[in-house]
Amino acid sequence: MRRGNTLEYAQEKRETILEELRSDSHYEQTDTLAYGEHEPFTVPLALCDCCQGDAQMQKQDQEPVRWIVACKSCRKKAKEAQKRPWQAALKWNDINLGTQDYRTLPLFGLSNLSPDEAKEKMAGIRRNLELRKNLAGIERTIAAKTDKKPPGKQYQQRLSAYLQ
Repeated sequence: MRRGNTLEYAQEKRETILEELRSDSHYEQTDTLAYGEHEPFTVPLALCDCCQGDAQMQKQDQEPVRWIVACKSCRKKAKEAQKRPWQAALKWNDINLGTQDYRTLPLFGLSNLSPDEAKEKMAGIRRNLELRKNLAGIERTIAAKTDKKPPGKQYQQRLSAYLQ
């Protein structure tokens, strides 16, 4: 058995992540728990940066069900349909960055920060989210090898949504 697949290795990896999460330097870096009151699966659609038109979520006629966002006016749309509506909204927003301002985002408490301050804060939050997502994956591995209950899939999806 490869070392990476052993319970011992997973437990060591878990402890390493927990040490970083609990470290003073991790929390001094930025307020890493300030995600805000926003629900990460509710993603407001950005205006189209081609025509300033409103966007609309569309359910694709295919199996399995997929979602895509398109502009109501000029019909611009994301290239790939997504498994979940929140993922489709994020893809749309990614291709329409010109109509968005980080200060209006409903999460992470960025509204009063300069671009440099916001970038620094987001680097700390991103690291925190990556650690938590990795920890959840390792805890699922440990749970599969023991009697422990794994973190819920909804929790892992929320972390993924925040990261995106």
